Amino acid sequence: MIRASTIELTQDHLNLIHCAAKEMSRPLLATLYIDEGYVVACDGFKLARMSLQTPEDFEPYAIPVELIKGIKIGKGVTLKVERSELDLKLQYGDVLVTGKIREGTYPDYKSLWPSGDSVGKVALSNWVLKGLLAALPKAKSETVVVKLFPRSVNSPVVFEVTIKGSEVSMDGMLMPMKVDW
Repeated sequence: MIRASTIELTQDHLNLIHCAAKEMSRPLLATLYIDEGYVVACDGFKLARMSLQTPEDFEPYAIPVELIKGIKIGKGVTLKVERSELDLKLQYGDVLVTGKIREGTYPDYKSLWPSGDSVGKVALSNWVLKGLLAALPKAKSETVVVKLFPRSVNSPVVFEVTIKGSEVSMDGMLMPMKVDW
């Protein structure tokens, strides 16, 4: 028997749905996976996780994206998620959404996590990355390829953008942040 549990998600946690699968051909990837200590999202090409406080003896589960898509809870507000067996209750303010967890075995994302030392490190601010993403040529997502070429910790990261089947290309540099590693 699965113990009931309650967690609280912020808008930052909910934003991870941008890394979850959009199509239902792999239904477990069209979820936010609530693991011990993390919220995880993966679509097969990108994987992101964010730390999360979970109760002791926590049983992982998957929240279908369709239950949380469109929820905007705002800064400083949390989405309370209650789980009992297969049922979910999501509540923020006066809004209550109910549904079922997505059953199945979530891919073992921990085994995919690279081990060993990094061959290089570069820190980029979110506004630099957002600016690059906003500037990308508009095309079908699978045709745009962004290549990053870090040279050293404090030098610019060169990028190249190509669009399959197009004469259009783009390149440039992203300035790193100075951080203490």
